[in-house]
Amino acid sequence: MKITDIKAIALKMPKVGTTVTGGNDGYDGNPYRNETQEETESWVGKWPHAGNIMTSILRVYTDEGIVGESEWESTYGFRGNLDGIKKNVIGMDVFDIQDIANRRGPGISRVWRNSYPTAEVRERNYIHMVEEACYDAIGKKMGLPVYKLFGGKVRERQAITLFVGEKPVDQAIKEIGQAISEGIKTIKLKVGANDKNDLEILKEVRRQFGWEDVILRVDANQAYDLADGARIIKRMSEYNLQYSEGCLRMFESYGFKKLRELTGVPVCICEQFNGYHTFTPEMAVQRAIDLIRMDCVDVLSIDPYRTGGLNGFFKVSAICEGAGVGIVLHRPRCSLSQSIWLTAVSTSYASYYAHDIVPFGQLSGPADEIAKNPLKHENGFMMVPDGPGFGVELDEEKIKKYTTQVI
Repeated sequence: MKITDIKAIALKMPKVGTTVTGGNDGYDGNPYRNETQEETESWVGKWPHAGNIMTSILRVYTDEGIVGESEWESTYGFRGNLDGIKKNVIGMDVFDIQDIANRRGPGISRVWRNSYPTAEVRERNYIHMVEEACYDAIGKKMGLPVYKLFGGKVRERQAITLFVGEKPVDQAIKEIGQAISEGIKTIKLKVGANDKNDLEILKEVRRQFGWEDVILRVDANQAYDLADGARIIKRMSEYNLQYSEGCLRMFESYGFKKLRELTGVPVCICEQFNGYHTFTPEMAVQRAIDLIRMDCVDVLSIDPYRTGGLNGFFKVSAICEGAGVGIVLHRPRCSLSQSIWLTAVSTSYASYYAHDIVPFGQLSGPADEIAKNPLKHENGFMMVPDGPGFGVELDEEKIKKYTTQVI
């Protein structure tokens, strides 16, 4: 089954509400972290991801008429990458995934060959999407879900979280109460823009919803240096945090070990794993080994994008499993990427935490869907589809409606 063409479609879709975050992702930086709500939300219109779902579909066409599909984020730097990818993989057998995923050559080599963290290239490398689309095509060819190609599921369902952005206390509590009533028990609070407001939300959650049935996490998106992070997370620890995520600056490593020692709160490394760079599987493996050797990670927030594809994800997952480090999914977009991410964690013993998956119709999730069979949660859990490939059938009319660019 030979690859005959590759195409990409960029989409801009509506989101349920907005995701307002503290830290470097949200605003230029306020050392006092006393942002007003108006100040915190002022950048939403400037950052498309805050109020929209920015995603893209990649399609791998074959000589047997089977089309493999994958999905991930918007197409920054995609045209240059896609031209190079086409030159290197068109004509190859879809089943030769290891060779496809490691192709280096004109158009993509300068992205793939940069090493962490000194790389200055900010283009996204979408070869991982080609790898995933090839697995989708193989699953469709064989009539099997992709998770069967990796040995089958180790668990039937995955718990999911609620994202709560930087919001007034009463609004945050209302959203949390709604999620809890629907069966979602793990709450992820974005913090870092206003310390007083952050602490008030944590306090009110425990007062209204108790200590036993609700799991709390905080994610500061690089808001703190070590001194401030230790001081603030220590105060937050009074409310029984499962872990703190991504709280220190980009490219921080050893500081997370000190943060854990000073606060007693387990640490999760997120964007600090690979910054804004796309790793090859080899780079992802090396970074995971380095973090584990430094004893500065309890939970790793990754996904097939950050690890250079599904093969890279499974390699990193095996390393984490052996080291006793948990894995939590970094957030996918619509149903297709949700299915890919669920495929990854459903076959991983290290993925026992609730995952950052926001299905159709949920707060900060897609307000519409590009799938005819949108994935949804049931009582706070989601299951990977059992259909061939990734088990998601796309709605061409919806894709046409939200398309911003075809490459």
